[in-house]
Amino acid sequence: MRLFRLAVVCLIALSIASFAQSASSPSAKPGPGFSVDNIDKTVDPCVDFYQYACGNWIKNSEIPADRPSWQSFSELNESNLGIEKGILEKAAAAGTGRNAIDQKIGDLYGSCMDEKAVDTKGITPLKPELERIAAVKDKAALIDEIAHIHMIGPNPLFNFYSNSDLHNADNVIAYIDQGGLSLPDRDYYVKDDADKVEMRKHLTDYATELFKLDGQTPEQAAHSADTVLMVETLLAADSMDRTKRRDPKNRDHKMTREEAAALAPNFYFNRYFEDIGAPKFTEMNVTNPDFFKQVNGVVAALPLESLKTYVEWHVLRDASPWLSQPFVEANFKMRQALTGQKQIQDRWKRCVGLVDGSLGEALGSVMSKRRLALKASSAC
Repeated sequence: MRLFRLAVVCLIALSIASFAQSASSPSAKPGPGFSVDNIDKTVDPCVDFYQYACGNWIKNSEIPADRPSWQSFSELNESNLGIEKGILEKAAAAGTGRNAIDQKIGDLYGSCMDEKAVDTKGITPLKPELERIAAVKDKAALIDEIAHIHMIGPNPLFNFYSNSDLHNADNVIAYIDQGGLSLPDRDYYVKDDADKVEMRKHLTDYATELFKLDGQTPEQAAHSADTVLMVETLLAADSMDRTKRRDPKNRDHKMTREEAAALAPNFYFNRYFEDIGAPKFTEMNVTNPDFFKQVNGVVAALPLESLKTYVEWHVLRDASPWLSQPFVEANFKMRQALTGQKQIQDRWKRCVGLVDGSLGEALGSVMSKRRLALKASSAC
């Protein structure tokens, strides 16, 4: 059944891609879309519908060098990137007189594309955040700083978000969840398979490089990287594995705010909720209570400086794709190790992705209006 659904998705994606390309411009060249040539007619669909539906497309397609993977929906994404680029270039070049949405998306895209300015500034834009971490005097104040960092992007130590109540989908409630890892999954830290050991080495090499770029000596940077791996290994040890997390019952631990705070006194949750500006709430879901109970002891036992180094790392790691070229190269080297991607995407693609990820609804509204206008003009 799963393969059948994947096959249907494959066919739908190719059809949508064709529609998206034609909708972007009446004179556009035919884009990726459904074709009977993608079907492998040598296969009986009643025996292997996935191979029947997508076999020839798989056989004739190659993974582009700037992609870690490639599927039919990737063709749609690639088509949309070109459309979004046109919108953003126009918004960035418009100057004064733009509406608020065009100004936001245009300024973000334009600043991202100004590679010369980015390289000139180096790590300077990140210094205020790093200085805030360095100034932390105790673990309660560190939670204040983590709350601030959660608001600007990175998610060290744990995750806090809102989601549907597992008992009543009409309600949205607060969640706290395990988190704070740099590698994709807990298994990368707790298993000793050759590939996992190798990936941990890549992580420490990456962290060492970023700490050196932050101004540490090679010896200091290597020690900081080892500290990061040590902290994250402790977090991973008490994280629920992905197979267990697939069952919603294992992530269903609804309790009062006070009960959640009592699970882990060293997380200072009530203080954190105030720092982050969370609305008043009385109940929440704790997806993995064992994580917070166990890591509560880890937070208590570790030296403050080790925890600060770990938090600093997450700020550096999150910003590295958008800082100067040495940071970008270090980040991509780690990405290569994880995904096998052969070359970095062109900067314009990365900047389109940044705007889409940061201001997706704003960009989407402009894109929708453009398509509606094109559809109306073609109807006339």
